[in-house]
Amino acid sequence: MDHKQAEMMAFALNDPSKMPSVEEAYPFIKTATSTSSDSVPEWKRDQLLLMQQAQKIKTARKFKKLHRKGETTWNLKKLNCYSK
Repeated sequence: MDHKQAEMMAFALNDPSKMPSVEEAYPFIKTATSTSSDSVPEWKRDQLLLMQQAQKIKTARKFKKLHRKGETTWNLKKLNCYSK
């Protein structure tokens, strides 16, 4: 627990009407929230994550298919792991 948090707890207990807002107590929160809104939207991050997972699944399926055919060596070019 830091000093500001203890101070805010004291305000909340003794005189809540004089309690400062979180942004006043921790000014870095305001800058952190404003910069995060400028970054990649959440749906785009989810889309990228799903695409990565789909690529991993495709690679695993190709490996299984090659393994069933009797090719037991890891040939990354056949699996196409490095294509984008």
